Amino acid sequence: MKTLLAAAVFTLCAAILIGCTDSGISRSSGASDTKEKASENMTVSDDNDLETKNVSFCAVGDNLIHETIYNEADGFLGGYDDGKYDFTPFYSEVKDDIKAFDIAFINQETIVGGYDLGLSGYPVFNSPNEVVSALKETGFDMVNTATNHSLDKGQEGIDNAVSVLDKNSLCHDGVYSDASDMDKIRIIEKNGIKVALVSFTESTNGIELPNDYSLSTFDDEYIKKKISAAKTAADVVLVSAHWGTENSFKENDSQKYYSKYFADCGADIIIGTHPHTIQPIKRITADDGRNVLCAYSLGNFLGGMLSFDNVLSGMVSFDIKEKDNRITVDNVKWTPLVIHFEGDKNNIMDSRKNYKVYKLSDYNDKLSKKHILNGYEGNEISVEHFWEKTKEVINSEFLQ
Repeated sequence: MKTLLAAAVFTLCAAILIGCTDSGISRSSGASDTKEKASENMTVSDDNDLETKNVSFCAVGDNLIHETIYNEADGFLGGYDDGKYDFTPFYSEVKDDIKAFDIAFINQETIVGGYDLGLSGYPVFNSPNEVVSALKETGFDMVNTATNHSLDKGQEGIDNAVSVLDKNSLCHDGVYSDASDMDKIRIIEKNGIKVALVSFTESTNGIELPNDYSLSTFDDEYIKKKISAAKTAADVVLVSAHWGTENSFKENDSQKYYSKYFADCGADIIIGTHPHTIQPIKRITADDGRNVLCAYSLGNFLGGMLSFDNVLSGMVSFDIKEKDNRITVDNVKWTPLVIHFEGDKNNIMDSRKNYKVYKLSDYNDKLSKKHILNGYEGNEISVEHFWEKTKEVINSEFLQ
């Protein structure tokens, strides 16, 4: 497998320009007036020679589409079982916050294989196409697709996901429709700064790749060559790493190894996903002396898992600045998020409903008392408890 992956990247450098133009990475339109104005300048050099260039950036965690979530989305448009889905209401409370940033990143945990392949939840997922249009409408620009559920619907599911993401003009990396697609470097340019997204997953849940090019996995030689190619093509390299131990609030040894390896290979920012829980933010010192921001895990952005640990998440935000050809990542902030949902505890697998993502600062105990997990199998859902766990995991310097 390592040999095959390494061979694939010999053409990376030759494919960089193709990836920037043919894959639809540069957005021609945005989800809001602000983003539309920003996107107009994505492929055009700035007329003004500004001393300092700045891009505001935010990232959230796993968009984990359980069956009760897509069933509720089915009811928002017309009737049930009509093949029409609307996921935008789930994100309405954080939409304005997401849109306020120049670039917004999300991890699409479940494969978007589409309705025709048969929708499904845990343990083998498949999500409707409308998930992607909802992400765009909410304001997201960058999407990780390299997860342990990427292969749940084989190459057919991957091909559909790639097609839908491209049609929505979203910058995405992780799964690929062919070898040339795998070789492309995805870049968004905002405010004169080029940001490349490169994605890797540590696990496939034991599913074999249908093709060598289907999914970007952890392989040291492949990682090094792809980050190097991205570094050549862009000013900033953001690595999306799908890694870690599920339901753990601490990074494991593999995460520690790869965070340093990504940094030494040239990554400027590392965004971690997969554990379904929040994990620390740290600065990794690369061999060349750079301080590389690493958010080990952002938790679940949306999902229906049945533990307090899995409904607390976070949005990490920061400013990417370029001055005198030097990149810095400043003003790092962690905004705690909560997944709210209600229902009947006696039928919790099927009755979960009223899903909504909130900033913890907007959440209250009136809502927490309605949360279906409050009191379920010992779970305590309260604003105070969410803050306690956040402060336990996230360093206070990021909670200003």
